[in-house]
Amino acid sequence: MLHFKQILPGVSLLLLLAGCEVSDQMAESVPSIDFANNQLVLNSEISGSYQVYTVDTETGASQVLTDELDYDHWWPRISPDRKRLLYYRAPVWAEQSYAHAELWVTDALGLSHRKLIDMADTGWTLQAHAEWSPDGNQLVMCAGIDGVLQLVTTDSTGQSVEQLTYDGGWNCDPSWSPDGASVLFNRCEMPGCGGNKLPELEIYRMSVADGAMQRLTYDSVADYDPYYSPDGEDIAWLRLEDPVAFGGVGAWSIYLMKPDGSSASPVISDGFLNSKPGWSIAGDKIYFHRIDQSTDGKWQVFEISPDGSGLGKWEFHPGVNVEYPSIQ
Repeated sequence: MLHFKQILPGVSLLLLLAGCEVSDQMAESVPSIDFANNQLVLNSEISGSYQVYTVDTETGASQVLTDELDYDHWWPRISPDRKRLLYYRAPVWAEQSYAHAELWVTDALGLSHRKLIDMADTGWTLQAHAEWSPDGNQLVMCAGIDGVLQLVTTDSTGQSVEQLTYDGGWNCDPSWSPDGASVLFNRCEMPGCGGNKLPELEIYRMSVADGAMQRLTYDSVADYDPYYSPDGEDIAWLRLEDPVAFGGVGAWSIYLMKPDGSSASPVISDGFLNSKPGWSIAGDKIYFHRIDQSTDGKWQVFEISPDGSGLGKWEFHPGVNVEYPSIQ
């Protein structure tokens, strides 16, 4: 979930969820078109505010899916059936703050937009990092109050909330195993420690069935954004290497490990800002956003092979921030 924005500085989680803002009439009139397997989604501030785009990985052709210039839209996630897209929305003045985020869904053409979760209906003061389950029937996310975050699941419409964690600390950055049996996430025992990038943040796996946890990292640095490879053989995650670099933003690396936490090794660890790994459908590439000497201080999209070879930069509107690439 690394974005270097101010999120929340502090717990109980209120399990309330009211009705969603749904445009049924519009949804019924939208043709059923799927996201193609070669379509990447991302968000960029080309228009001055952050909007969600699709990009053809072969031709580079792009299409905007959101067009509300008074709102930022970010964190796009394609559903497993490739018919729907999750994203967060907040007023531009909130600067993508998860304290003002609403969770929305749209179709592959960006014609039917429906609000799934408004925090005014939940009692939460922060929600973040929603991810589809492998069968598309559930969402997992983190949510809470005053910097205490718990993992929760909902159905695919944002209702039927189930809480997975129960403590006074930080549980966030969840993602599903390919079989849907477990969830990866980062965790520490202190309120708000995710926003402070503390070394106590480690990667864990939790069984959805019984809540059993296994700690996977013991590196004493802040760890974020764990994701299984499509075949379930590897986990990519984000690791803080130097917390004082770049004025305290830090230098971040992408690492791989096995599902039991063994064989940790860097994919890219070069002293720059590498963020949010996302696997290709075939598992042969990792997409991420990055700031280095070639990006003029802006986030730009890159790709790399899991073995660390083939680093390549996407020339998608240089000079503006381009973030959160995802193809699945």
